[in-house]
Amino acid sequence: MHQPVSAERVRELSAGKGQVLRCVTGTYCFQFHGRKVGKRSSKPETNPRTARRKIVLKGSIVMVGFDPEAKKKLSKGEHGMAGAISGGLTRFLCQPFDVIKIRFQVEPLSHACREAKYWSVSQAAHRIVKEEGFSALWKGHVPAQVLSIVYGVVQFASFEVLTQQTWYLLPHFRGDVYRPAVHFVCGGIAGTLATVFSFPSDVVRTRLVAQGDQKVYRSIPKALTTIYTAEGPRAFFKGLSPTLIQIAPHTGAQFACYSILTTVWKDLVQPKGETEEYVYVSGTGSLVCGSLAGIGAKIFVYPLDVARKRLQIQGFQHGRVGFGKDFTCSGLLDCLWRTARDETVLGLYKGMWPSILKAGVTTALHFCIYEQACQAIAATHS
Repeated sequence: MHQPVSAERVRELSAGKGQVLRCVTGTYCFQFHGRKVGKRSSKPETNPRTARRKIVLKGSIVMVGFDPEAKKKLSKGEHGMAGAISGGLTRFLCQPFDVIKIRFQVEPLSHACREAKYWSVSQAAHRIVKEEGFSALWKGHVPAQVLSIVYGVVQFASFEVLTQQTWYLLPHFRGDVYRPAVHFVCGGIAGTLATVFSFPSDVVRTRLVAQGDQKVYRSIPKALTTIYTAEGPRAFFKGLSPTLIQIAPHTGAQFACYSILTTVWKDLVQPKGETEEYVYVSGTGSLVCGSLAGIGAKIFVYPLDVARKRLQIQGFQHGRVGFGKDFTCSGLLDCLWRTARDETVLGLYKGMWPSILKAGVTTALHFCIYEQACQAIAATHS
Protein backbone atom coordinates (compact mmCIF):
# COMPACT_ATOMS: atom_id res chain seq x y z
CA MET A 1 0.00 0.00 0.00
CA HIS A 2 1.36 3.39 -0.94
CA GLN A 3 1.74 6.04 1.69
CA PRO A 4 0.71 9.69 1.03
CA VAL A 5 3.42 12.28 1.48
CA SER A 6 3.08 16.02 2.05
CA ALA A 7 4.64 18.61 -0.24
CA GLU A 8 6.95 19.68 2.62
CA ARG A 9 8.21 16.10 2.98
CA VAL A 10 8.88 15.88 -0.74
CA ARG A 11 10.94 19.06 -0.66
CA GLU A 12 12.83 17.71 2.35
CA LEU A 13 13.57 14.43 0.62
CA SER A 14 14.44 16.01 -2.69
CA ALA A 15 17.00 18.19 -0.93
CA GLY A 16 18.93 14.99 -0.13
CA LYS A 17 20.05 12.20 -2.39
CA GLY A 18 16.70 11.54 -4.01
CA GLN A 19 14.93 12.91 -7.00
CA VAL A 20 11.29 13.78 -7.64
CA LEU A 21 10.08 12.29 -10.90
CA ARG A 22 6.79 12.58 -12.75
CA CYS A 23 5.08 9.30 -13.52
CA VAL A 24 1.57 9.03 -14.92
CA THR A 25 -0.85 11.96 -15.04
CA GLY A 26 -1.46 13.37 -11.58
CA THR A 27 1.05 11.02 -9.88
CA TYR A 28 4.48 11.97 -8.62
CA CYS A 29 7.09 9.47 -7.45
CA PHE A 30 10.06 10.13 -5.21
CA GLN A 31 13.01 7.93 -6.02
CA PHE A 32 15.35 7.54 -3.10
CA HIS A 33 18.45 5.42 -3.52
CA GLY A 34 19.93 3.33 -0.76
CA ARG A 35 17.22 3.80 1.90
CA LYS A 36 13.69 2.47 2.26
CA VAL A 37 11.13 5.30 2.37
CA GLY A 38 7.35 5.13 2.78
CA LYS A 39 6.77 1.63 1.43
CA ARG A 40 7.40 -1.91 2.61
CA SER A 41 8.61 -4.48 0.15
CA SER A 42 8.53 -8.21 0.67
CA LYS A 43 11.10 -8.73 -2.08
CA PRO A 44 14.60 -7.35 -1.54
CA GLU A 45 16.14 -5.45 -4.42
CA THR A 46 18.77 -7.63 -6.09
CA ASN A 47 20.51 -4.89 -8.02
CA PRO A 48 22.03 -2.29 -5.65
CA ARG A 49 22.56 0.16 -8.50
CA THR A 50 18.83 0.33 -9.19
CA ALA A 51 17.65 -0.10 -5.62
CA ARG A 52 14.99 2.54 -4.95
CA ARG A 53 11.68 3.04 -3.26
CA LYS A 54 8.71 5.06 -4.45
CA ILE A 55 6.40 7.36 -2.57
CA VAL A 56 3.17 8.09 -4.40
CA LEU A 57 1.67 11.51 -3.84
CA LYS A 58 -2.12 11.43 -3.71
CA GLY A 59 -4.70 14.20 -3.74
CA SER A 60 -7.22 16.02 -5.93
CA ILE A 61 -6.61 17.76 -9.22
CA VAL A 62 -8.10 21.23 -9.68
CA MET A 63 -8.40 22.24 -13.32
CA VAL A 64 -8.27 25.97 -12.48
CA GLY A 65 -4.65 27.08 -12.72
CA PHE A 66 -1.68 25.54 -14.49
CA ASP A 67 -0.58 22.04 -13.45
CA PRO A 68 2.08 20.37 -15.62
CA GLU A 69 0.58 16.93 -15.08
CA ALA A 70 -3.16 17.33 -14.70
CA LYS A 71 -3.61 19.50 -17.76
CA LYS A 72 -0.72 18.68 -20.05
CA LYS A 73 -3.14 17.59 -22.78
CA LEU A 74 -5.15 20.83 -22.94
CA SER A 75 -4.06 23.68 -25.18
CA LYS A 76 -4.66 27.37 -24.53
CA GLY A 77 -7.43 27.32 -27.11
CA GLU A 78 -9.14 24.44 -25.32
CA HIS A 79 -9.01 26.31 -22.04
CA GLY A 80 -10.56 29.26 -23.85
CA MET A 81 -13.28 26.96 -25.20
CA ALA A 82 -14.01 25.71 -21.68
CA GLY A 83 -14.17 29.32 -20.50
CA ALA A 84 -16.66 30.18 -23.27
CA ILE A 85 -18.88 27.23 -22.33
CA SER A 86 -18.74 28.22 -18.68
CA GLY A 87 -19.52 31.87 -19.37
CA GLY A 88 -22.39 31.19 -21.80
CA LEU A 89 -24.24 28.62 -19.67
CA THR A 90 -23.78 30.60 -16.48
CA ARG A 91 -25.08 33.79 -18.07
CA PHE A 92 -28.23 32.13 -19.37
CA LEU A 93 -29.08 30.66 -15.97
CA CYS A 94 -28.29 33.77 -13.91
CA GLN A 95 -29.41 36.67 -16.11
CA PRO A 96 -32.59 37.38 -14.02
CA PHE A 97 -30.43 38.04 -10.94
CA ASP A 98 -28.38 40.51 -12.94
CA VAL A 99 -31.46 42.37 -14.22
CA ILE A 100 -32.84 42.77 -10.69
CA LYS A 101 -29.46 43.84 -9.34
CA ILE A 102 -29.01 46.52 -12.00
CA ARG A 103 -32.52 47.89 -11.38
CA PHE A 104 -31.65 48.34 -7.69
CA GLN A 105 -28.23 49.84 -8.39
CA VAL A 106 -29.32 52.54 -10.83
CA GLU A 107 -32.26 53.80 -8.70
CA PRO A 108 -30.93 56.62 -6.44
CA LEU A 109 -33.57 56.10 -3.73
CA SER A 110 -33.40 54.08 -0.57
CA HIS A 111 -35.47 50.89 -0.63
CA ALA A 112 -37.25 52.24 2.49
CA CYS A 113 -38.43 55.32 0.61
CA ARG A 114 -42.10 55.29 -0.44
CA GLU A 115 -41.18 56.63 -3.87
CA ALA A 116 -38.77 53.77 -4.55
CA LYS A 117 -39.94 51.47 -7.33
CA TYR A 118 -38.20 48.36 -6.02
CA TRP A 119 -37.63 47.46 -2.36
CA SER A 120 -37.08 43.68 -2.25
CA VAL A 121 -35.86 40.94 -4.57
CA SER A 122 -39.20 39.15 -4.75
CA GLN A 123 -41.15 42.40 -5.16
CA ALA A 124 -38.79 43.59 -7.91
CA ALA A 125 -39.08 40.29 -9.80
CA HIS A 126 -42.87 40.30 -9.51
CA ARG A 127 -43.16 43.92 -10.64
CA ILE A 128 -40.84 43.47 -13.61
CA VAL A 129 -42.81 40.42 -14.79
CA LYS A 130 -46.14 42.18 -14.22
CA GLU A 131 -45.23 45.41 -16.03
CA GLU A 132 -42.86 44.18 -18.73
CA GLY A 133 -43.50 40.48 -19.11
CA PHE A 134 -41.54 37.37 -18.11
CA SER A 135 -38.99 37.87 -20.89
CA ALA A 136 -37.97 41.18 -19.25
CA LEU A 137 -35.96 39.15 -16.75
CA TRP A 138 -33.66 38.36 -19.69
CA LYS A 139 -33.43 41.94 -20.95
CA GLY A 140 -30.08 42.60 -22.53
CA HIS A 141 -29.38 38.87 -22.70
CA VAL A 142 -27.72 38.88 -26.13
CA PRO A 143 -25.08 41.51 -25.30
CA ALA A 144 -24.75 39.84 -21.90
CA GLN A 145 -23.99 36.55 -23.65
CA VAL A 146 -21.38 38.28 -25.81
CA LEU A 147 -19.94 39.80 -22.65
CA SER A 148 -19.86 36.48 -20.79
CA ILE A 149 -18.37 34.44 -23.63
CA VAL A 150 -15.66 37.00 -24.43
CA TYR A 151 -14.95 37.47 -20.75
CA GLY A 152 -14.80 33.73 -20.08
CA VAL A 153 -12.45 33.05 -23.00
CA VAL A 154 -10.02 35.86 -22.14
CA GLN A 155 -10.15 35.33 -18.38
CA PHE A 156 -9.55 31.60 -18.19
CA ALA A 157 -7.13 31.39 -21.13
CA SER A 158 -4.99 34.27 -19.84
CA PHE A 159 -5.13 32.87 -16.30
CA GLU A 160 -3.76 29.56 -17.52
CA VAL A 161 -0.98 31.30 -19.44
CA LEU A 162 -0.07 33.51 -16.48
CA THR A 163 0.03 30.64 -13.98
CA GLN A 164 2.05 28.58 -16.45
CA GLN A 165 4.62 31.33 -16.91
CA THR A 166 4.80 31.83 -13.14
CA TRP A 167 5.46 28.10 -12.75
CA TYR A 168 8.41 28.17 -15.14
CA LEU A 169 9.85 31.65 -14.45
CA LEU A 170 9.40 31.75 -10.66
CA PRO A 171 10.09 28.21 -9.39
CA HIS A 172 10.25 29.41 -5.78
CA PHE A 173 6.48 30.03 -5.90
CA ARG A 174 5.52 26.50 -7.00
CA GLY A 175 4.64 25.28 -3.51
CA ASP A 176 1.12 24.91 -2.16
CA VAL A 177 1.82 27.67 0.37
CA TYR A 178 2.25 30.26 -2.39
CA ARG A 179 -0.52 29.01 -4.69
CA PRO A 180 -3.29 31.32 -3.32
CA ALA A 181 -1.02 34.37 -3.66
CA VAL A 182 -0.03 33.39 -7.20
CA HIS A 183 -3.68 32.85 -8.12
CA PHE A 184 -4.63 36.21 -6.61
CA VAL A 185 -2.12 38.12 -8.74
CA CYS A 186 -2.70 36.11 -11.92
CA GLY A 187 -6.45 36.22 -11.43
CA GLY A 188 -6.40 39.99 -11.02
CA ILE A 189 -4.42 40.46 -14.24
CA ALA A 190 -6.63 38.00 -16.13
CA GLY A 191 -9.78 39.75 -14.93
CA THR A 192 -8.41 43.13 -15.98
CA LEU A 193 -7.63 41.91 -19.50
CA ALA A 194 -11.04 40.26 -19.84
CA THR A 195 -12.80 43.41 -18.66
CA VAL A 196 -11.10 45.68 -21.19
CA PHE A 197 -11.96 43.34 -24.06
CA SER A 198 -15.61 42.88 -23.03
CA PHE A 199 -16.48 46.28 -21.60
CA PRO A 200 -18.33 47.80 -24.63
CA SER A 201 -20.84 44.94 -24.52
CA ASP A 202 -21.26 45.55 -20.78
CA VAL A 203 -22.21 49.20 -21.42
CA VAL A 204 -24.75 48.21 -24.09
CA ARG A 205 -26.18 45.53 -21.79
CA THR A 206 -26.56 48.00 -18.91
CA ARG A 207 -28.33 50.54 -21.14
CA LEU A 208 -30.75 47.93 -22.45
CA VAL A 209 -31.57 46.67 -18.96
CA ALA A 210 -31.87 50.16 -17.43
CA GLN A 211 -34.25 51.69 -19.99
CA GLY A 212 -37.94 51.86 -19.13
CA ASP A 213 -41.11 51.45 -21.15
CA GLN A 214 -40.04 54.34 -23.39
CA LYS A 215 -37.56 52.44 -25.52
CA VAL A 216 -34.53 54.43 -26.64
CA TYR A 217 -32.73 51.42 -28.07
CA ARG A 218 -34.84 48.97 -30.06
CA SER A 219 -31.99 46.61 -30.90
CA ILE A 220 -28.31 46.02 -30.25
CA PRO A 221 -27.18 47.54 -33.60
CA LYS A 222 -29.39 50.55 -32.88
CA ALA A 223 -27.87 50.90 -29.42
CA LEU A 224 -24.34 50.70 -30.83
CA THR A 225 -24.94 53.32 -33.53
CA THR A 226 -26.91 55.66 -31.25
CA ILE A 227 -24.32 55.60 -28.47
CA TYR A 228 -21.46 56.11 -30.93
CA THR A 229 -23.22 58.96 -32.77
CA ALA A 230 -24.58 60.82 -29.76
CA GLU A 231 -21.80 60.28 -27.22
CA GLY A 232 -18.71 59.17 -29.14
CA PRO A 233 -16.53 56.07 -28.80
CA ARG A 234 -15.51 56.95 -25.24
CA ALA A 235 -19.09 56.23 -24.13
CA PHE A 236 -18.41 52.51 -24.61
CA PHE A 237 -15.88 52.72 -21.78
CA LYS A 238 -17.87 54.80 -19.30
CA GLY A 239 -17.30 53.43 -15.82
CA LEU A 240 -14.13 51.59 -16.86
CA SER A 241 -11.97 53.11 -14.11
CA PRO A 242 -14.09 51.88 -11.15
CA THR A 243 -14.51 48.58 -12.97
CA LEU A 244 -10.78 48.03 -13.27
CA ILE A 245 -10.23 49.11 -9.67
CA GLN A 246 -12.93 46.64 -8.66
CA ILE A 247 -12.20 43.75 -10.99
CA ALA A 248 -8.53 43.19 -10.15
CA PRO A 249 -9.04 42.50 -6.42
CA HIS A 250 -12.43 40.88 -7.08
CA THR A 251 -11.22 38.35 -9.65
CA GLY A 252 -7.98 37.81 -7.74
CA ALA A 253 -9.93 37.13 -4.54
CA GLN A 254 -12.18 34.67 -6.39
CA PHE A 255 -9.28 32.60 -7.69
CA ALA A 256 -7.34 32.79 -4.42
CA CYS A 257 -10.36 31.84 -2.29
CA TYR A 258 -11.23 29.03 -4.68
CA SER A 259 -7.68 27.67 -4.40
CA ILE A 260 -7.79 27.76 -0.59
CA LEU A 261 -11.29 26.32 -0.33
CA THR A 262 -10.66 23.44 -2.75
CA THR A 263 -7.55 22.54 -0.76
CA VAL A 264 -9.59 22.47 2.46
CA TRP A 265 -12.37 20.54 0.72
CA LYS A 266 -10.15 17.77 -0.60
CA ASP A 267 -8.37 17.45 2.75
CA LEU A 268 -11.44 17.43 5.00
CA VAL A 269 -14.44 16.38 2.92
CA GLN A 270 -13.58 14.52 -0.26
CA PRO A 271 -12.84 10.85 0.47
CA LYS A 272 -9.73 9.20 -0.89
CA GLY A 273 -9.14 5.49 -1.38
CA GLU A 274 -5.99 3.92 -0.05
CA THR A 275 -4.78 2.93 -3.49
CA GLU A 276 -6.26 5.93 -5.28
CA GLU A 277 -4.08 8.18 -7.34
CA TYR A 278 -4.84 11.83 -8.02
CA VAL A 279 -8.56 12.40 -8.63
CA TYR A 280 -10.50 15.42 -9.81
CA VAL A 281 -12.29 17.63 -7.30
CA SER A 282 -15.93 16.56 -7.25
CA GLY A 283 -18.67 18.63 -8.83
CA THR A 284 -20.20 19.22 -5.41
CA GLY A 285 -16.88 20.42 -4.04
CA SER A 286 -16.40 22.77 -6.97
CA LEU A 287 -19.92 24.22 -6.51
CA VAL A 288 -19.54 24.76 -2.76
CA CYS A 289 -16.04 26.25 -2.97
CA GLY A 290 -16.95 28.44 -5.92
CA SER A 291 -20.07 29.75 -4.18
CA LEU A 292 -18.21 30.73 -1.01
CA ALA A 293 -15.40 32.31 -3.02
CA GLY A 294 -17.86 34.38 -5.04
CA ILE A 295 -19.77 35.65 -2.00
CA GLY A 296 -16.64 36.69 -0.11
CA ALA A 297 -15.12 38.47 -3.09
CA LYS A 298 -18.36 40.31 -3.95
CA ILE A 299 -18.87 41.76 -0.46
CA PHE A 300 -15.31 43.06 -0.55
CA VAL A 301 -15.70 45.15 -3.72
CA TYR A 302 -19.45 45.84 -3.91
CA PRO A 303 -19.41 49.68 -3.50
CA LEU A 304 -17.27 49.95 -6.64
CA ASP A 305 -19.83 47.87 -8.53
CA VAL A 306 -22.59 50.33 -7.58
CA ALA A 307 -20.46 53.27 -8.73
CA ARG A 308 -19.69 51.51 -12.02
CA LYS A 309 -23.37 51.01 -12.86
CA ARG A 310 -24.24 54.61 -12.00
CA LEU A 311 -21.42 55.97 -14.13
CA GLN A 312 -22.51 53.83 -17.06
CA ILE A 313 -25.96 55.49 -17.21
CA GLN A 314 -24.67 59.06 -17.13
CA GLY A 315 -26.10 60.92 -20.13
CA PHE A 316 -28.93 58.41 -20.37
CA GLN A 317 -31.48 60.13 -18.12
CA HIS A 318 -33.96 60.52 -20.99
CA GLY A 319 -34.21 56.74 -21.25
CA ARG A 320 -35.04 56.30 -17.56
CA VAL A 321 -38.42 58.02 -17.48
CA GLY A 322 -40.59 56.30 -14.87
CA PHE A 323 -37.63 54.91 -12.90
CA GLY A 324 -37.60 57.55 -10.17
CA LYS A 325 -35.07 60.27 -9.35
CA ASP A 326 -32.15 60.96 -11.68
CA PHE A 327 -28.60 60.61 -10.42
CA THR A 328 -25.75 62.71 -11.81
CA CYS A 329 -22.07 62.62 -10.95
CA SER A 330 -18.75 63.56 -12.51
CA GLY A 331 -16.46 60.66 -11.66
CA LEU A 332 -15.73 57.72 -9.40
CA LEU A 333 -14.97 59.60 -6.18
CA ASP A 334 -17.82 62.05 -6.76
CA CYS A 335 -20.20 59.13 -7.36
CA LEU A 336 -19.18 57.40 -4.13
CA TRP A 337 -19.40 60.65 -2.14
CA ARG A 338 -22.81 61.68 -3.50
CA THR A 339 -24.23 58.21 -2.96
CA ALA A 340 -23.04 58.08 0.67
CA ARG A 341 -24.22 61.68 1.30
CA ASP A 342 -27.71 61.33 -0.17
CA GLU A 343 -28.44 57.68 0.68
CA THR A 344 -26.07 57.03 3.62
CA VAL A 345 -23.31 54.44 3.49
CA LEU A 346 -25.94 51.75 3.01
CA GLY A 347 -26.57 53.26 -0.42
CA LEU A 348 -23.18 51.89 -1.47
CA TYR A 349 -24.59 48.41 -0.89
CA LYS A 350 -27.90 48.81 -2.72
CA GLY A 351 -28.89 45.63 -4.47
CA MET A 352 -26.31 43.67 -2.47
CA TRP A 353 -28.61 40.75 -1.61
CA PRO A 354 -29.52 39.88 -5.18
CA SER A 355 -25.90 40.58 -6.08
CA ILE A 356 -24.58 38.22 -3.40
CA LEU A 357 -27.11 35.61 -4.44
CA LYS A 358 -26.04 36.06 -8.04
CA ALA A 359 -22.33 36.06 -7.12
CA GLY A 360 -22.64 32.83 -5.15
CA VAL A 361 -24.55 31.06 -7.91
CA THR A 362 -22.59 32.44 -10.87
CA THR A 363 -19.13 31.87 -9.37
CA ALA A 364 -20.10 28.34 -8.35
CA LEU A 365 -21.36 27.63 -11.86
CA HIS A 366 -18.37 29.32 -13.51
CA PHE A 367 -15.82 27.19 -11.71
CA CYS A 368 -17.85 23.97 -11.75
CA ILE A 369 -18.76 24.16 -15.44
CA TYR A 370 -15.19 25.15 -16.32
CA GLU A 371 -13.79 22.20 -14.35
CA GLN A 372 -16.23 19.79 -15.96
CA ALA A 373 -15.62 21.20 -19.45
CA CYS A 374 -11.85 20.84 -19.03
CA GLN A 375 -12.25 17.27 -17.83
CA ALA A 376 -14.54 16.45 -20.77
CA ILE A 377 -12.11 17.95 -23.28
CA ALA A 378 -9.19 16.11 -21.68
CA ALA A 379 -11.15 12.85 -21.82
CA THR A 380 -11.59 13.16 -25.60
CA HIS A 381 -7.79 13.20 -26.01
CA SER A 382 -7.32 9.83 -24.34
